[in-house]
Amino acid sequence: MVTIELLLRELYARALFLLLFATVMLILLWLLFYAFLCNQRTNIKTSLLCIALCTELYCTGFLWIAPEFEKISTSVEQITPDWNTVELNRYIPIASKLSTEIDRSRISPLHRTRDIDNSFNSNYAAITDTYSIANFRGSIPNWVNKLYLCLGYGSEYVRVLDSGGTLFSDALLGIHSAFTTGKSLSEEFYQEDNSIQSVRWYWSRYTLPTGIVLKENTEIDENIFDYQNHIFQALTGKDEKLIQELVYPLKSTCRIQVKVEGRKELYFYIDNLYKFSGKKMIDSLSINGKVYPIPNLTEEENLEYPVEFNNRLLDLGTFENETVLLEVTPSRDNDPYNIRIGLLDIPMMKQAFDDIQKDNIVDHVEVGPSSVYLHQISPSSGSLFLPVLYSNCWTCEVNGVPADIRSVLGGFVGIPVDSGENEIRMIYTPKTSTPGRIIVLLSIIGVIVFLYIEKTGQLGNGLKPLDCSLGVCYISCSAIFVLLIYIVPLITFIFNASRKLMQ
Repeated sequence: MVTIELLLRELYARALFLLLFATVMLILLWLLFYAFLCNQRTNIKTSLLCIALCTELYCTGFLWIAPEFEKISTSVEQITPDWNTVELNRYIPIASKLSTEIDRSRISPLHRTRDIDNSFNSNYAAITDTYSIANFRGSIPNWVNKLYLCLGYGSEYVRVLDSGGTLFSDALLGIHSAFTTGKSLSEEFYQEDNSIQSVRWYWSRYTLPTGIVLKENTEIDENIFDYQNHIFQALTGKDEKLIQELVYPLKSTCRIQVKVEGRKELYFYIDNLYKFSGKKMIDSLSINGKVYPIPNLTEEENLEYPVEFNNRLLDLGTFENETVLLEVTPSRDNDPYNIRIGLLDIPMMKQAFDDIQKDNIVDHVEVGPSSVYLHQISPSSGSLFLPVLYSNCWTCEVNGVPADIRSVLGGFVGIPVDSGENEIRMIYTPKTSTPGRIIVLLSIIGVIVFLYIEKTGQLGNGLKPLDCSLGVCYISCSAIFVLLIYIVPLITFIFNASRKLMQ
């Protein structure tokens, strides 16, 4: 079985050859195409326009479509643990097969899933046709990324991750399932679905209703454990803290003894790690003398923290009436920081979930492409929390009467409801949809009019400079696009690949 280093070396050599071949072929194509245009006595502007279009189509097809087709066509049986699944997109066939095995009756936009061991990329939900908080940051507002960070989930460059979080935050966000590619999950919290063969798929045993009437409201808090305690109190109306927090300063190798009373789930994070900068802070973490692995995509045995795809809360496991010894080895020349350990009270969480389930009944839910309908029986009047992100694009009716949606718990939908039965309808209408339709319609009309005028020869001398300017503008934009998107990355890749091959 090949090693990752040999595999990557082979891939660099192969990619370098393909890109050089593509460059030579593109130059030849340019020359042949230009010779053809010259024989047709075509003016220089038309020739340049055709060459720009040809370049864009050729580069797009070669650099984007062909490699991705090869990766996707790889069969599941060809994948071995030595493949870097994210870099090569080798997880795609596994995710595609998984999409055919999942029980669709248990999947909905309000019932999300999680990639526990970070084995898939952030777009896995689109491939598996499931729903997840994992996403790319360019498609969501910055405050949403901050919200997930404060709930304990990770973030890496352009990605929002679903690694991290707690049992409570998972239930709050409607995460009803989870999967791994290797390790097994606790039977106390998850039920394994043996009918799915692609991965180890689990259904959560502890979930919350889709709608919960809040006892009070709270705002976002950058302290993960405080934030979740405030949310817990808002849901239950109790002053009890679900998560007990312990803080330890760390400047050198330290041994931390955590006394666990009762049954608790332990969590770990570093308090100044609000935004992952790529700098590791600890070299290893041991629990009762056993090294704790921190999976980072396909690096299941990684020991460093934080890492690209696992940089927020770490779940250290379940402990009961014992003293847990944590040994933390910090990285060299690191700034002083605090370690925060959270002890989540499992019996308290279970009891609270049972009480919430009894008091908040949601017996019917329908989710459309841009709408949500639910029938809910409320124990009292108040603000109904839904695990849906707040936006002013939502409109709502409760029992046929328009209702104002407000932001609750730091960024989720809150709907005013009365005690008893409530029929709730929500519709999402983007504010830019109407202006967008108008712009598209005007553009189409403008193109049709311009083509008609040019076809009938009615393009006056006053408009000919405009025609010429548009052509020059298009050629210039195409040249800049090719330079930035293709030429510069190509030169950079050739330079880096050559260095790697020389090593």
